[in-house]
Amino acid sequence: MIWSMAEAPDGTVWVADTSGKKARPINPRGGASGGVALDQEPLGLTFGSDRSLWIGLLDGGLRRARDIGRDAPLDRFGVKDQFSGSMVNAALKDREGNLWFGTGGGLDRFRENKVTPFSESEGLVPDQQIALTSTPDGSVWLFSYTRDTVRRFQDGKFVSSTLQPYSSSDSSRILSLYASPAGQVWLGGSFKLAHEGHGKFSYVDIPGVESGAMVEAVAEDKAGDLWVTISTGSVMGRILRRRGGEWADLRAQTALPPYRSRILHADAVGRMWLGFENGDVVVFDREAPRLYSTKDGLRSGRVLVIAEDRERHVWIGGESGLSRLGQDRFVTLTQDNGLPGNSVSGLLEDDDGNLWLAGALGILRVKPQELDKAFASAAYRVEGVTFDATDGLPGLPRQKTPFPTATRAADGRLWFATTGGVAVIDPRRYPRNALAPPVKIERVIADDRNLEASAGLRLRPNTKHLIRTSRPGTTGSRSSPATTTASGTRRERRSSSPLIPPFIRRELSFFSALRPPPASSGRASGCACGK
Repeated sequence: MIWSMAEAPDGTVWVADTSGKKARPINPRGGASGGVALDQEPLGLTFGSDRSLWIGLLDGGLRRARDIGRDAPLDRFGVKDQFSGSMVNAALKDREGNLWFGTGGGLDRFRENKVTPFSESEGLVPDQQIALTSTPDGSVWLFSYTRDTVRRFQDGKFVSSTLQPYSSSDSSRILSLYASPAGQVWLGGSFKLAHEGHGKFSYVDIPGVESGAMVEAVAEDKAGDLWVTISTGSVMGRILRRRGGEWADLRAQTALPPYRSRILHADAVGRMWLGFENGDVVVFDREAPRLYSTKDGLRSGRVLVIAEDRERHVWIGGESGLSRLGQDRFVTLTQDNGLPGNSVSGLLEDDDGNLWLAGALGILRVKPQELDKAFASAAYRVEGVTFDATDGLPGLPRQKTPFPTATRAADGRLWFATTGGVAVIDPRRYPRNALAPPVKIERVIADDRNLEASAGLRLRPNTKHLIRTSRPGTTGSRSSPATTTASGTRRERRSSSPLIPPFIRRELSFFSALRPPPASSGRASGCACGK
C-alpha cells in the first residue's frame, strides 16, 4: 500500500510503501528500485534542503536518511527526544526549508540551528557554572565553578585535566580562568594560582597570602606584570600585582573602592582595568589610578565584563546594562534601548566588526553603528539579530560567576556559557532566512471608519489616522512593513501571548499624522489588501 509520495531534489518520486516497510523511488520501468528499509510501516515522506530523506512511521516516530545513495544507519527521533508522538500522520517542507511533522501528540518543526550546543553529551553538566577562554593555538578552555577539572577543546574533542590536591586539608577549587595573548593559561582558586604547561597545571606560590584566601581573577598586562584579585575574610579582598618577581598589594598603595573585584582587563595600550561589585571601575595607567563611578555615567550593580573593540572603545557590561567610554565619561544602554535584558555578561567582536552581547535574555548581534545611534539618542532602540532557544541556544547566557562567560576562538567562532551548557556560533556561516514572508491585510480602519480590506482600497483625502491588522503568512516570520504613499509616524504592537503560535499571531500597525505627497489622490498604493 502506498500511503504518501514526495519528490526528491533530483526530480525522482519516492513513495511510502507500507506493505514493504520501506521508502523507495518509483521505477518507471518496473523491477527493483532500491530505497530505504525500515523497521516500521512508513506513513509520511519529505526531503530536506540538504537532500536528506525524512520518514514518518506508523509507530516509532521519525527516521532520517542523510544520504539516500548510501547504506548507513538512520537517525532516529522519538518521544524520548521530545518528539510529540510516535505516529507521524503528515510531513511537509515549507518555502523557508523548515520541516513540519504532524503526529498524534502535536506538531513538530525541524530547522537548521544557528547555534551548536555542547552539554551533557559532551560531558558538560547543564546545572554547573562554566567559564571559558581561548588560546592562539585554536584551543578553548573551560572549567566548572568550584570544581577541580579543566576541559580543553581542540581538534574537535574535549580533553580533561584534573588538578592534583594542593593541600591535605582542602580541595582544589577553581574559581577563575585566564589566557594571555601569548597563550599562557592561568587558573585561580583555593590553591591561589596555577599555570599550564605541556598539558599539565603547576601551582604558583603567592608569598604573604593568608590561609583560606582564594584568587578570583587573573590577568597579565602588556608589560608582562601579573595581576590577581583575592577574596579574604574582609568584604574588600586584596588586589596584588607581580612585577619583576615581586608582589605588591595595591590597596596598601592607593585608595580603591571598598568592594570585591572579580573582573580584570588588560587593554591594548597597556592599561589595566578593574571592575568592582558596586559598579565602580578603576583603570591603572602608568601607576596612576583613575576611578569611574555613577558620577561618570556608570550604573550601580556588579561589573560582569570589561572589553575593548578594534576602535579602542572600552565597554563595561554589568547587572545594570552596557556602558561605553567616550570623552572620559560613560554612557549606558539598557533593555529600553533594545538590549537582550538589562544585564550583560559578555561582549565579543567578530571579523566583520559586529558586536555580540551575552545578555540576560539571549545573545544579540549588533552593528556598532546601531549602538552609536543609541548612545546619541536615549530613546533609540538598536536593531540587530537575537539568538535564543528557537535558534538552538541550550540555555540563557550566564550572568554570574565564574568569568569569563564568552570567548572568541582562533578560528573566529564565538563561544558562550549558558545555564544549559556551552553554545557556539560561527558568525560567518549561521543560516539566514532572506525570504520576505507574504502578509495578509485583514482589517483597515481610517479615521474610525471600518474599510473592506480589498484590492484597490482608496482613502479619503486628508485622512489623519490609519490602523491596519495583518497576519504573517508563513511560520516564524516577521511580517514586512506595509508601504504607503502617505507619510507619517508608525508604531507597531505584536501579540506576545505564548498561547498563540507564531504563525497565526497578528500584527497591529498604527499610522498617524498622515500627509499625502504632492499630486496624491489619497490612494494608499502598495497596500496588499486582500492578498
